[in-house]
Amino acid sequence: MKRKVCLQLFGVMRSFGLGASMVLEVPDGTSLAQLRGYVTEQVRREGVLIEENALLECAIANDEAVLPEEFVVRHDLNLAILPPVCGG
Repeated sequence: MKRKVCLQLFGVMRSFGLGASMVLEVPDGTSLAQLRGYVTEQVRREGVLIEENALLECAIANDEAVLPEEFVVRHDLNLAILPPVCGG
């Protein structure tokens, strides 16, 4: 079964010219690592050059918390990709 994942984009992800969000359909049981891979593939299909590991430093969060790496997609979701922030 496919799950719809709506991703809000921030920081460097927005600066790639992708807009404020993107929607992916991923298989049920997709891990965060796999989700990052699907995002990278979609970004490249849009014609944006992105490094293979560019998303590894980004956190992925829902409305309540940053998700642990063990998180698995089990239903339709609204998530955010949060790039690292420098400064204080």
